[in-house]
Amino acid sequence: MPEESTADSEIVHLTALQSIRHRPSMYIGDESGKINPNTLVIEAMCLAWSNACDGCCSTISISLVDDTVTIWDDGPGLDVTKQLSDTHSLIRAVFSEIHACRDAKANQSRDVCRVGIAVVTALSKATIYETAQCGFVWRQSFTAEDSNRKLEKIAATTEQWQRVTFVRDPTIFGPNKITCDGVIEVHNAASNGLPPYEKNRLPAANVRLTLADAATNSCIVLNAGVTKR
Repeated sequence: MPEESTADSEIVHLTALQSIRHRPSMYIGDESGKINPNTLVIEAMCLAWSNACDGCCSTISISLVDDTVTIWDDGPGLDVTKQLSDTHSLIRAVFSEIHACRDAKANQSRDVCRVGIAVVTALSKATIYETAQCGFVWRQSFTAEDSNRKLEKIAATTEQWQRVTFVRDPTIFGPNKITCDGVIEVHNAASNGLPPYEKNRLPAANVRLTLADAATNSCIVLNAGVTKR
């Protein structure tokens, strides 16, 4: 049997999260290759924005507290009972596989998805998904190194909502912070980049979108189009 070549033996197979982390500029870089941590907020809004486009929620809130970002909406969350395989639930796939959130959506709301929430998991210190459904609050935590943590049943509830929380990773973004002005800028760019039929559905859905910033003690109402300070 021929011996394995040195080149073959040195090949390293990366997971989707490791690939994103290895070359983040391929996934969220601008034309010059620079990466902007504010872009993660738009990626993390994917599920809430989808609910808005589908007319399934009336409120989306974004809150910035130091390096922690939380996005909450009052629409239905990812189905906690859905298994895609023996090892992958729907929630795990969405948060650990590129474009899995796009594949999980109805056709009419796929265009609001960019790279997907997996990029948030890959480039954050920690990511947490919570949803209230089936009479309980559920929580699953992720890191780039560990996407296999179990879904937890937290408490009983009669509510319906979902929440994505992530913590900026300074080892990826250095001193660049997530800021209120930075989020507004990428929000405007993302809204302007939507196909017309999607952009027109957001205001028609009468969704209230707010951005609260602990650093400036401010709360700003964003709309589906361009918002200025």
